[in-house]
Amino acid sequence: MQVQLWDVGAANVAPPRVTPPASGKYWRSDDGLWVAHFQPHGMTLLDVAGGRVVGWVAGADRILPWERAKPLLAELTVWLMSQGVVGTHGGFVGRDGEGVLLVGKGGSGKTTTALCCLDAGFEFLGDDHVELEERAAGEFICHGLYASTALWPEHAKRFPRLSTSQMQDVPQTDRPKPCFLLPPQVAAALARPSRVRAVVVPQVDGQEVTTFEPISRLPALLAMAPHSLIARFPIAARDGLDFMGRVVERVPCFRLNLGSDLAQIPAVMSQLLDRVRK
Repeated sequence: MQVQLWDVGAANVAPPRVTPPASGKYWRSDDGLWVAHFQPHGMTLLDVAGGRVVGWVAGADRILPWERAKPLLAELTVWLMSQGVVGTHGGFVGRDGEGVLLVGKGGSGKTTTALCCLDAGFEFLGDDHVELEERAAGEFICHGLYASTALWPEHAKRFPRLSTSQMQDVPQTDRPKPCFLLPPQVAAALARPSRVRAVVVPQVDGQEVTTFEPISRLPALLAMAPHSLIARFPIAARDGLDFMGRVVERVPCFRLNLGSDLAQIPAVMSQLLDRVRK
């Protein structure tokens, strides 16, 4: 993808006057080949067929931390979907090029699980957004995009090495959850895709011990699709639902019952991964 963005303040070039649609912050042409994304401090226009994004921001100091942590998230999601790669609100951890997809609503434990596994030496492709690709013989491959995370301060204390990587906040932001950049070696590892061997739905159950159990396809799909498509990118919902249905149909699904002892999580995840790799 080719990206051309300009800083209005730095370039001293006024942006075009464009009225956002009444239906929301996204607009898509009838043929689906053009997608506009409107924000209070800028906008982008995506040429889907040409793989090109053009746009502007009012100033670099107006870009919010979560936008710096996950730049062009909507634009990449829509364009990659046109290439057969589907964005998912989820995380991914694994070993030796194979791993588990973590899905569920915000606050379900995806980030905690992913960061605990990262600290234990697992491969990490994301905690909040990853991309899925379907290949031959019903296999699904996970691609990572962003070496970043977002945690409430009380949760960030559980991961001390994040303390030096917090991104500077923007005054008056309506999204106070701090964002963190992960170590450079994590970013380098994102270039290596992994095979999806299981779909895992974390759930905090209030017990001390962490366990896992098989679940049927429907609860796994309900944990994945609404939060990936309808809540985040309604403009792409129609194209992604069938894809996610195939994921949960062909990949075993589990519920991860998260206990209060976080040190147990990596070992339990290793047991789960060993089970699906047999």
